[in-house]
Amino acid sequence: GHLGPTHHTQYTLLPISQIPHTVTVIAPAQNHTLVHTSRNEVWSWGLNCFSQLGYIVESSPSSV
Repeated sequence: GHLGPTHHTQYTLLPISQIPHTVTVIAPAQNHTLVHTSRNEVWSWGLNCFSQLGYIVESSPSSV
């Protein structure tokens, strides 16, 4: 799965209230971020152009 309300780019910072447990580690990268929680969950968000967030990037339908 992925985190966020849509599949579109979000240009403003918003709190992520969906993380129900304490964040123990934050791993920021250039275009995405990972966090590890006290319940051993990993959450990810950001740019997903190479599927680095754990879900497949859907391609646009090709023209016929």
